[in-house]
Amino acid sequence: MRFLPLHFRIDGVPVLFVGGGKVNERRIKRLIDYGAKITLVSPNVTEELKKLSEAGKINWIKGKFEEAVLKEKFLFAFVAVDKNSSEIIESLKSKNILVENASSGTRGDFIFPAIVDRGNLIISISSSGKDPSLTKIVKEMLENWLRDLKI
Repeated sequence: MRFLPLHFRIDGVPVLFVGGGKVNERRIKRLIDYGAKITLVSPNVTEELKKLSEAGKINWIKGKFEEAVLKEKFLFAFVAVDKNSSEIIESLKSKNILVENASSGTRGDFIFPAIVDRGNLIISISSSGKDPSLTKIVKEMLENWLRDLKI
């Protein structure tokens, strides 16, 4: 399976996150930078996500995922949970919501790439969900190279 790289304008777009751990914390912080309207469903969250919720930057629904949350229309959903991810993913897909699955990139509809952002220059890096450590290495190399070029 191959993924087509695309860049979306998501300013104001409702995006759902299921799971309040470090993986989704990194992704939520990135999407906040791009203006996404974020709803997070999780019984527990990291301290950073709690602060973002308290500051009104994200809407945290404290509890387990239930289909009732899907009353709001979401284009994208990011799932990073240890249990019941298959049930959650199937529920989201049945509502035609594109899903990114942190535990198995190949089961999702899209992949959250590593991103190097230098204003108008945005580079996304992906190994199609097969080797996240490789994408991290390439991202660090590009960041260092661009820093040396002073871009």
